[in-house]
Amino acid sequence: MVASTGRTHPRSQRETELGKACLRALEPVEGLQATFKRAPPGAVFDGFLDLRGEWGKARYAALVTPRVTAENVGMVVQALAKVAQLADQPPALLTWYINPSIASLLRAERIDFLDAAGNASLRRGALYVWVTGERPEEPPQRANRAFQATGLRLIALLLEKPEAVAWTYRALAEASGISLGAVGPVLEDLRSGAYLRMRKGARMLVKRRALFERWELGYVETLRPRLLRRTCRLAEGRSLDDLEGRIESEGLGDAILLGGEMGAARLTRHLRPARATLHLLRGAVDATMVRLRLLPDPAGAIDILDAITPNDEAHEGLASPLLIHAELLRGTPDSRLRETAELVYERHLRERLEDPA
Repeated sequence: MVASTGRTHPRSQRETELGKACLRALEPVEGLQATFKRAPPGAVFDGFLDLRGEWGKARYAALVTPRVTAENVGMVVQALAKVAQLADQPPALLTWYINPSIASLLRAERIDFLDAAGNASLRRGALYVWVTGERPEEPPQRANRAFQATGLRLIALLLEKPEAVAWTYRALAEASGISLGAVGPVLEDLRSGAYLRMRKGARMLVKRRALFERWELGYVETLRPRLLRRTCRLAEGRSLDDLEGRIESEGLGDAILLGGEMGAARLTRHLRPARATLHLLRGAVDATMVRLRLLPDPAGAIDILDAITPNDEAHEGLASPLLIHAELLRGTPDSRLRETAELVYERHLRERLEDPA
């Protein structure tokens, strides 16, 4: 089996390596030949997966995602739906490992996939491959500072305020809450990944939509777990409908930004929220919980997170639409949340994420 060489910037090199690992996992399947090569610039997918055998041939538009977890599977399904809509070939997911529960979810969504451990669901015409229960080897560790927690904070600032790309390192550090010494390495990784260009000595952020999608995955996988302070439920006799009023009556309107489903409901008027995410700008978590009559509960419907970027838009008391969108697509795919996320994107994100001409 043969895999093509990938693009030279770090993310594409990792994608190509992962594509090769997935091809190696197909080698035990008798009578199946496979190749993987990179997609053309500007494509909404990462490469072409070509399969051949006596049964015929099949080509997939492959989306390469290092990890698929219960937290990010909704985003992955959304991205694959976009590939299905815009590519000439059906989509397939390539990743390091798909556990049995996520494999069942993907099959229910009729999504073909292949992982480096050898698990696969490929159904195209006369092609039918179904392998499950294979255990993964530990994937190689790769450090990319842009998509570690520190870098994700800085990217959030750049996506929220595109003009910030021209700020000094010190201003970027202060606004994003990271160390001054971390700014340069993160910007260099963004430049190596072709998300940042220099034009006449000035920095320019490009491929904003692609960067946002990569940031969302990093936010869910890496940054959000570090920001999470408590998961709670409301005290007996209280409902989620009461929570926003309670925030105001307790004078916490300038200390909390509403996010998640509750923030999306106010932003779009399109959703009855079942969960809430509270981004805490200031104040002690325990004292805030007492004032809002919240009780610790790992299975609760309310998450309290440290805030990362205040929202300067006209939506008073709401988290950034970047964060609201990411929270809506976190976890198991849900059609009502997907629809609301699309509204958030169209109304509040599309303009800022379009690359300048």
